[in-house]
Amino acid sequence: MTYIYPQFSDFEVPGVRLAGPGLGNLLFIYFRAWLAAKEHGYAFIWPTWPSVKPGAIIRREKDKRFYGDLFRNRSGYVDGLKKQSLIRRRGAVRVNERNYDFSRIGDGAVILYKYFHMDFEDLVPHADEIREEIVRNLSRKSRRGLEGDMSRCVNIHVRLGDFASNVSALNAGKNNTRIGVGWYAAIVRKLKGILGEDVAFNVFSDGSDEERLLRQQSGGHSGALPRAADGGLGLVLFAVGALSRPVQQHLLSESDQGPRPQARLGRL
Repeated sequence: MTYIYPQFSDFEVPGVRLAGPGLGNLLFIYFRAWLAAKEHGYAFIWPTWPSVKPGAIIRREKDKRFYGDLFRNRSGYVDGLKKQSLIRRRGAVRVNERNYDFSRIGDGAVILYKYFHMDFEDLVPHADEIREEIVRNLSRKSRRGLEGDMSRCVNIHVRLGDFASNVSALNAGKNNTRIGVGWYAAIVRKLKGILGEDVAFNVFSDGSDEERLLRQQSGGHSGALPRAADGGLGLVLFAVGALSRPVQQHLLSESDQGPRPQARLGRL
């Protein structure tokens, strides 16, 4: 039997990782390793989701991004002591390229799959089975996030926690700086004009007052926000929602491009 393990980090002790990519990036690795297991008949090793990110703790971010309570191994994948033994086996094959020739791997090998690329081209044809895989292995907490009718909604992420609020640096072309809430409000108004006023907008953020400001500036309803949801859960809901139905894309101008998904849930 050949085994494949989505390796999320080089620094791992049993049950937890130190640092490493965020959940959105981890999902790309997970999906591709899982699809390779299906295609080649490999035994899939359950990944190590929990992580400790010192930066999030030092910055006192609201979402510490531990990721320990989002998924459960409900599919019977290789786990526990057997997993720990396999992923530490000498001679494990490391795969970190897109078009790897798996026919080169002999029976009985352990594959540590690390390839990451942020695009969906090769995943879209498998959208239905990927969605089923996510939902099947959600924790009870994450399953609650799928309740409700999301057939007419748009999900928006306002990422703040690990971005500097230096506008002059952003104007100078540097990355990892915040984009003002007004930018998101303008996009909401634009989308309302395209999609109609009956479309709801769900806001995920690690901010607090930012969501209220976004609602006010975009013409949304006022009132208290629903309870907070952590950033990891927000990203899981993004993934499930995107894979649930065909997505109609409206291309924005280059100046409309901005950061990516994380934490508090509100509805415009």
